[in-house]
Amino acid sequence: MLSAAAAGVAAILPVETVEEARERARALSGAWLAGERANRPPEGFHRGNSPVEWAAPVPTGTRVVWTTTNGTRALERVAGAGAVLVGALVNATAVAKAAAAWRGRVVLVAAGRAGSPSPPDWWGVGAVAAQLGPTGEEPRAAAAAAAYGAVADAVGRALATSEEGRGLQAMGYGADVIWAGAVDRVPLVLHRGADGWFRPAAPACLFAPPP
Repeated sequence: MLSAAAAGVAAILPVETVEEARERARALSGAWLAGERANRPPEGFHRGNSPVEWAAPVPTGTRVVWTTTNGTRALERVAGAGAVLVGALVNATAVAKAAAAWRGRVVLVAAGRAGSPSPPDWWGVGAVAAQLGPTGEEPRAAAAAAAYGAVADAVGRALATSEEGRGLQAMGYGADVIWAGAVDRVPLVLHRGADGWFRPAAPACLFAPPP
């Protein structure tokens, strides 16, 4: 999603199922379909969930209905929060800057994999948590920050040798693993609007007090 936003996608609507994605896209004139099942784009989708694929520019104003096995389900579960951002290793500092300006409680949610923990997602949580200050009262946040600290000097190698990374490389997505391991390559966040659509924003533009 962050690669798509960096390429110029104007708005992304995450949904849980392929059927819902197709239904919503049909109702939205000109909307694209994107996402994956078993890491491949479903039939008829414009693009998949490959960040390298999304590096190609898109037409101005493009809106995308997106569904994935894990990530969009996680976004659906937290849809009722006061604010929701999309983050990853590739924009960890941008997320941390935006979260630091939020005046409420900050909860970091890892998407996981098939309902189970995923070390790469845990590192992403830790990369943000480590920048948000002391985590002594939140042992899980402290554990995530420590887990990220253990790989921080070689995130790309850790990602490539993880179970998730090896699986993606075996499917031909080695370049995507390299892309995903480049910390802070995307200096923006995706922020959920009241209409449910996520739009790109610079972190300084979010949650800042009025001048």
